[in-house]
Order: sequence, then C-alpha cells, then structure tokens
Amino acid sequence: MSPLIATILLMAFAVALGAVIMNWSSSLPEEGVDCSSVRIQTQTFCVDDGMLKIELRNRGESTLSSIALSVADPPIDIPTLQIRNSRLAKGATLQTEIPFSFSDSAEVGIIPFIEVKGEAVACSAPIVPPSEVRPC
Repeated sequence: MSPLIATILLMAFAVALGAVIMNWSSSLPEEGVDCSSVRIQTQTFCVDDGMLKIELRNRGESTLSSIALSVADPPIDIPTLQIRNSRLAKGATLQTEIPFSFSDSAEVGIIPFIEVKGEAVACSAPIVPPSEVRPC
C-alpha cells in the first residue's frame, strides 16, 4: 500500500474516532447545572426523639427529581445523604422523617437534584444553606 493511501486512511480513522467521542460526550450531564429557578421553602426542619423531621415545599418553576442532605458534624463530613422517594413536583410538599444520630452541633443543608437529559443531577451548592438542626 502506498504511503499516500495509508495517510488518507489514518486521517479518516482519526476523524471518525473524533466524531464518536464528540457524540458520546454530548450525552454526559453538564457541569454547573443552572438551579436558579429552584426554590425550596422549609416548613419543618428539626430533630425529635432521634428523628429528623422535614417538611419542604417546592416553590420553584420545575420538578425536583430528588432531595439530598449535606451533613457536617465535625470531625465527620458526609458528602450527601439521599432521601428516598423525594421527587417533588412544582408546588408539592414533602414530609418525611429520617433517623438522625448526629451531635447537636451538626449542620445540615438541602441539595436538590433536577433532571438534565434524563439524568438526575445535583445542584452545585445547597439551596438551603447548612445550619444547625434544632429540637422540635
């Protein structure tokens, strides 16, 4: 085979490989998800008898695919604690109780997940900033 044909085949292979990678990478979730339309109102957020009682209302413009909690209880930092069955439609309220065995100085933030291209993606920062959990 001549060097010219080999070069053309190599370039065609490189272009095809680049197209496959570009197509694959476009299906990945984007970094820096826009959560500017997410609004959560905390109606109840307290600890009673070892249970964290949460009542949240979605005041935003979109459905939240799920909710997670960020817990900081020095010296322990737990990245996120996913709340099961926490899909929250626009205007809907979520009431739940979660076993809570952290210290009185533990700080908890609320991190919503929104759907982007069919996948649940966390907002980059807690919508409700971390604060100490008070007794009910």
